[in-house]
Amino acid sequence: LEPNFWRAAIRPQAMARWRRELTDRCGCGSALVLVVAAVCGSALQGCGKAAAKAPSPRPSPSPSVHACSAVGEHGSRMDCGPGVPLCGVLTLETGRGGGAYQHSAPVVHGLWPQVGNYGTSKCIAPKDAQAPTQIFQCYDQEGTPHAKDLGFEKHEWITHGRCAGAKDAEDFFGQVCTLSSGPLRVMEGARSADLDLVDTADALQRGGFCVWAYGSSQQVELSACAGPDGRWKLADYANFAQVCGGGGGDTPADTPQGAKCLPSQRGPACKHDSDCVAFGGCLRCARSGFCTDVPLGRALLLDALPAQAHSAVAAQAPEPANAERLRLVAAAALIFVVALAARVLAGTALWGAKGFEERPLHEPLARQSPVRII
Repeated sequence: LEPNFWRAAIRPQAMARWRRELTDRCGCGSALVLVVAAVCGSALQGCGKAAAKAPSPRPSPSPSVHACSAVGEHGSRMDCGPGVPLCGVLTLETGRGGGAYQHSAPVVHGLWPQVGNYGTSKCIAPKDAQAPTQIFQCYDQEGTPHAKDLGFEKHEWITHGRCAGAKDAEDFFGQVCTLSSGPLRVMEGARSADLDLVDTADALQRGGFCVWAYGSSQQVELSACAGPDGRWKLADYANFAQVCGGGGGDTPADTPQGAKCLPSQRGPACKHDSDCVAFGGCLRCARSGFCTDVPLGRALLLDALPAQAHSAVAAQAPEPANAERLRLVAAAALIFVVALAARVLAGTALWGAKGFEERPLHEPLARQSPVRII
């Protein structure tokens, strides 16, 4: 079929001549041309429609949380704000400190209400002040003696937990473990990317976990608040009144107590990621407006981490293919296959024609004189 077929496809005036020549040879040119033209035209038209309807790439959504204030732009004393009875910091260890602060992975230190000289938080006593008798999941450190972990929990409860407005030790440490789960995942990614303390804090800020201050021994302190119900939430200090004022701020009021996230089910209603951290099993606020146990995807992780960590995460996955380019390649391959099939069919018919000797289509159908071999 080449080169005349492609010349005919590009120059419509040549189509009629090509059809006549092929018809003169085998009598099947009209039908063959129409079939090939129809198939190729449909392929190209479908490809064009696919290109026209193809949606533009969806940008990676930004974390659905309030923007964090810059670290250090506030004073050292925390102001809970109007209508917010409790505020404090969730202290997390990177694990790169010395002595007792050295760990193989980031861990939680504790939740500290900022009372007295540290801030305006009230000290709201628990209903049951009994010390903890069990080791909670986020305090169960591998390689550490049981008695030492339990002793550390008792220290945290006596020093900070009895002012946190929780019902009892189980309620307090349950909230601590839930609040710290999301930030610790970000810190684990930052540590695997070999980020220092400042860049780790930047990764937390980008992920919507607002850093109040850099702590000693390679620690970071995240700002948090709680309403009269004693439910702690991570939030930027400038948004304490909105998030925790009046018992929860803009958090949906119809959320039942004890709500949690279950696999393949909607969790409690939410507006921000910080609304979900207080519920068991919930990791973030999805676009649907409900908490979910589905972790952030790779694209969101790249959004949360600074540029230095991108290569460590992106290197683990191949670059996504260009869908439009694939469509064009598929259409071209289809046209080639159809053209090749048409050529085979035409060649078979032409070889069966009596007295035919294969010659280019543009040359007259004259029988060559036999060559005499001497």
